[in-house]
Amino acid sequence: MLLISDLHKSLDSVEEMNSVRWLLDVLDELKPDYLIGAGDWGEAMTADDFSEILTRARLITVYGNHENFAIIKSLSIRDGEIIEVGGLRVSGINGLIGRDEDYGIPPGRFMRIVAKIKGVDVLVTHQPPYIPELYPNMRDDEPAMLMAQALERIRPRLHFNGHMAGGCYSY
Repeated sequence: MLLISDLHKSLDSVEEMNSVRWLLDVLDELKPDYLIGAGDWGEAMTADDFSEILTRARLITVYGNHENFAIIKSLSIRDGEIIEVGGLRVSGINGLIGRDEDYGIPPGRFMRIVAKIKGVDVLVTHQPPYIPELYPNMRDDEPAMLMAQALERIRPRLHFNGHMAGGCYSY
């Protein structure tokens, strides 16, 4: 199992344009059975990019806020769905807590999904929790606080999230 988040493929820089090639090389070297994604694949991701990834590993992913939504929504886990992976129960919740039309999940709906997730080993989200002990510059906002509450309620063995760029909210 290999975890990835915030690949951010875009056409803004050579590094970002080559991000999928880098990932494919990693997949070829490590040969994981599953690739677990926590979102932000990037607006420039194509169906061919995902096809190449899928020839190398099974994909379990959530989407974030920087996506080619026309493609990623059909590939993403359904909110709260549980998938058995090598004896582990994996679940996920897509997007960020908020009201954005493409990637937002309203707080009430988020907490209803959380209430239905039980007995998971791995929870994948794009939304990070509020953890000021580890990230002192992190914003104390409602979405991060709700994610922290969700983790206390679900109690997964591992939580894997994305969206933590820019020194974890120091921008």
